[in-house]
Amino acid sequence: MKRFFNIDFFRFLSAIGLVYFHLLHYNLPARYIYEYTPLINSTNTTYIIVELFLIISGFFLYKTSHHEQSILKFSTNRLVRLYPAFLFYALLTLITSPYAAQFFWDNILMLQCTQIVPTCSGIIWFVAPFFWACILIYTILKKFPKINKYIILILLIFGYFTMEYISNGYFNTFTPITPYLNFAMLRVIAGICAGVTIGFISEKAQKIHIPNILLNITEILCIVPIITHLFIRPVFSNDIYCVLIFSVFVFLLTLNKSIISRLTNRPTLGHLGRYAYCIYIMQQVSFDILNHTPIAHHASPNQTLVIYILLSTLIGILTYYIAERPIIWLYRNFTSCKFLQTTHH
Repeated sequence: MKRFFNIDFFRFLSAIGLVYFHLLHYNLPARYIYEYTPLINSTNTTYIIVELFLIISGFFLYKTSHHEQSILKFSTNRLVRLYPAFLFYALLTLITSPYAAQFFWDNILMLQCTQIVPTCSGIIWFVAPFFWACILIYTILKKFPKINKYIILILLIFGYFTMEYISNGYFNTFTPITPYLNFAMLRVIAGICAGVTIGFISEKAQKIHIPNILLNITEILCIVPIITHLFIRPVFSNDIYCVLIFSVFVFLLTLNKSIISRLTNRPTLGHLGRYAYCIYIMQQVSFDILNHTPIAHHASPNQTLVIYILLSTLIGILTYYIAERPIIWLYRNFTSCKFLQTTHH
């Protein structure tokens, strides 16, 4: 599959942005809460970066669906990709966070926030819905090749219109919708469908000549409000506007013709994307550990903020090498050996 290093790089930046948001809003040492009030007020909507994660994941899922891969094989690959770091996180929370530890079995069984169990809490709320939603959407893409575009579009429209109606455009909620569906699951399904739709459109757009000046202007018109809305002051009254702008921005990255898209489409930058998931997963553990160190009590406010973000990022990167990469390596070698044995016989 063609590598989109620029998209991977922005996935990494998104992970850092979410660390920044969760640190400011939920995990700051209490003694610094007043010093950080201006930053807290300017990042009230930064949680919407999760949508960018989902859109990017949906785009890559669409690309993956082009391969001759069974639904069972895809599901296994997805589990191997998501579960090692997730299990590592769940085990560490037994030590570091009594509150998070009470959801241990819900996390281990990939059930939290799926409406099968009532629990829906914490930074890692999206992982289980993400796993099951990926399997659902991949199944649609593989089993219904003639009408999958229409099914995805229906899910996309239904998802966002339902969320808009329930939350008035504010997606940071876990409201139950029916006895079998909650807001979190619908949010994940809608976000992945948005990414898949970009995949459909991007393939068609590759055959159309679009002036570079138009692409560059559109890219700027996306980046400026994204940065302003997420880190300076909210500029939209509805989260659907963010979803639309994220979608256009990711679409531009897939074309790789505008300035930012080309500048960031470098292997050295794109490889940082491999750490994004572990950084996201491990941030709560990182905060819980750091809050019990002298840093939380003796560093200045600015030093605390920078050190927390840097060390949280480092812990996430280490988790990739400790938990995720070894399991993926073993799995790939095992499946490769099994394939060679089968072909030999």
